[in-house]
This record gives sequence, structure tokens and C-alpha cells, in this order.
Amino acid sequence: MKKPNVFTGAIFGLTGLVSLIFSHDWLQAGMWLTLGGGLFLSDLRYRSAGAAEGGSTTTVPLSPARKYLSMGLVLVSLLLFGFMVSRDFKASQHRKTSTHNAR
Repeated sequence: MKKPNVFTGAIFGLTGLVSLIFSHDWLQAGMWLTLGGGLFLSDLRYRSAGAAEGGSTTTVPLSPARKYLSMGLVLVSLLLFGFMVSRDFKASQHRKTSTHNAR
């Protein structure tokens, strides 16, 4: 795991799993897990089957489908994050107006 995106993706994925276990908030866990998956897929490379036998360190380049999938997952996580922030902002505004009107 020499690539920082792979390590960061694993950290975000673990954060999403811990968030799901302790908070049971599906939106927050989904945001962390999609961000972690997108970052994990963006830089993870592997050696081809023939390279292991010959001792070559040639890695297989990223396929376009995997590149677009990783970008799509990061985009979905950003959209989920924006939705979560707007939902929390609306809830805090609703709490402020409901306590202000109660006086």
C-alpha cells in the first residue's frame, strides 16, 4: 500500500463501518463508504499473473471503466455529503424557529 489514496480509502471505509455500527445513520455511513471505495479503487494497482512468475514488477494500468467508477463513487459521496449538510442545516433552523416561537 504505497499509494496514499489506497490508504486513505481504507481509512474512510473503516470510518464508514464504525459509523454504521455505532451511530446507525445510513446516510453518514454511506457517504464514508462510497468515498472510501472511490479512493480505494482510484489508485489500487496489481501485478499481472505472468509478472509474478517472471519476477517482473510490471503493473496492469487502470481500466477506463474502473477510473470512471471511482470518480463516480467520489461524486456520489460528495452529493451525499451535501445532502447530509443541508438536512442538518434545515433541522437546526427548524429547532431555532420552534424554540423561538415557543416563548
